[in-house]
Amino acid sequence: MSVVALVVWYVFTLYMLALLAWVVMSWIREPRIEGARRRMDRFFEPCLAPLRSLLKPLRLQAMGRAIDLSPLLLLIILQVLRSLVVGMLLGP
Repeated sequence: MSVVALVVWYVFTLYMLALLAWVVMSWIREPRIEGARRRMDRFFEPCLAPLRSLLKPLRLQAMGRAIDLSPLLLLIILQVLRSLVVGMLLGP
């Protein structure tokens, strides 16, 4: 694997892992992590906002809450992009 393809693969992977950490942090209401979560909000919101306009939250009637599926859609998009970009960098 070329060095450039490896770096691109790691950058995509780190972004996806940070997104997963942000999702877990959004479920936890702990004052000690609120500052980190708000900083991560500014990092992920530009990518998630357009997806939220396309994909409305899934309403759960029994709990009176909604599940935001936009992070899941972003993860899928990032995985596809990672595969395409790394595949193009590696060539045939």
